[in-house]
Amino acid sequence: MTAESPRELRRELGVRSSVLLTAGAMIGTGIFVSPVETARLTSGASSMIVAWALGAVLSLLGALAFAEAGAAMPETGGLAVYLRKAFGDWAAFAFGWTMLVVLVPASFAFFAQVAFWNLRDAGIIKQPLFADAVVLALVAANVRGVRAGAGMQNALTITKVVGIALVAIVAAGFAASGPAIAPTPTAAIARAPSLLAAMVPVLWAYDGWIDITSVAGEVRSPRTTLPRAIVGGTLLVGALYLFVIASVLASASHGALAALGDGSTIFSTGALASPSVRRWLASLVAVASVGAAAVGYMSGVRVVYAVAKEGLLFAPLARVSSRGVPAVALIVCAAIALAYIHSPLRKLGEVFVLGAWPFYALGALAVVRLRLRGAFSSEVSAEEQLRFRTPLFPIPQIVFAVVSVAIVVAYALRERRNTLISLGTIAIGLALYPVVRFARSRRARST
Repeated sequence: MTAESPRELRRELGVRSSVLLTAGAMIGTGIFVSPVETARLTSGASSMIVAWALGAVLSLLGALAFAEAGAAMPETGGLAVYLRKAFGDWAAFAFGWTMLVVLVPASFAFFAQVAFWNLRDAGIIKQPLFADAVVLALVAANVRGVRAGAGMQNALTITKVVGIALVAIVAAGFAASGPAIAPTPTAAIARAPSLLAAMVPVLWAYDGWIDITSVAGEVRSPRTTLPRAIVGGTLLVGALYLFVIASVLASASHGALAALGDGSTIFSTGALASPSVRRWLASLVAVASVGAAAVGYMSGVRVVYAVAKEGLLFAPLARVSSRGVPAVALIVCAAIALAYIHSPLRKLGEVFVLGAWPFYALGALAVVRLRLRGAFSSEVSAEEQLRFRTPLFPIPQIVFAVVSVAIVVAYALRERRNTLISLGTIAIGLALYPVVRFARSRRARST
């Protein structure tokens, strides 16, 4: 096959793999780490539960907002495709650029680091190159083909769901058999920061519901599979997370969580801090971290590939190997992730949220614009259009967009350094776009 006629990605993901990919993308380290940060940013247990419930609702709104677009336009790239068709090449380029430089490699690096940190603290692994080994292992699995990569993430997702449910059950059991937990006052609680700011670590934990749309070009029967995967996976994770938060707050007070230091997890206080379960819990966090890295990497690289295929990023990133995967994009993103691992940057999860959620908000508006312009109707037959329609359209999209922007602004006012990294990268991409457009038009004239 010639370079002028590139190979296409293969449709090998079924319903089960798609639902597990959605759930696997959402279940990472956030449910273990974010409750501590959320406790610092809320005034008490009730407001903390409200923050996590709102996170579930907002994520479900996002899932509903994008499910119809995924069914109507099942193309690899997901959000990048919707942005390009609704607002033009500049929006797709800005998103693809941010995914390439920050979002994919930073989240990949962060998850690999968290896996190592937890195994190190439990005395299981002491070699710091373990994080690098995680990156290299996932690269090897994904370069082998989408089925190999999906098989790995399926096994990791099932392990994560079972493990996290057991954590909640153990915490609830200790709470039921132990004495009542008395609130512990702290200075952090007295400040009672904005609930919107508290939503950022919550959204980091819930993030991933949109990832299945990025690999839509590799999903079988995508017009029916994608809505089921997005909505079903989001509901599953939302219920699981609320169960975990309620159980943890029952076994350890809100004040005790808020008083923990940076990098602490829900296992650092209460019954879950027992030495007898520490090694098991550390292994569970490591598995969750590797699983989240696998799904985020697999789906995020597809966005980079899709944008490059449109001629908006470096051409080699759009090459597909004989195994039907974007091998060059996989390797480049992994190389940048290795650079992040050895950089002094911290709080890469927050960097991701501040960089990704502005595009999520813009994507929700893109879905509204495409639907009102009849773009979805032109993509599918009348019979297929009836299979999934967004309930109460366009309310989910508009509410999701407005709240997303409010959350990013609220947190940006508190964490200016992370804001500069994320939004600065987006600004650089917008500044580079005229150069990219000129080069693209010049190539078009020469062919």
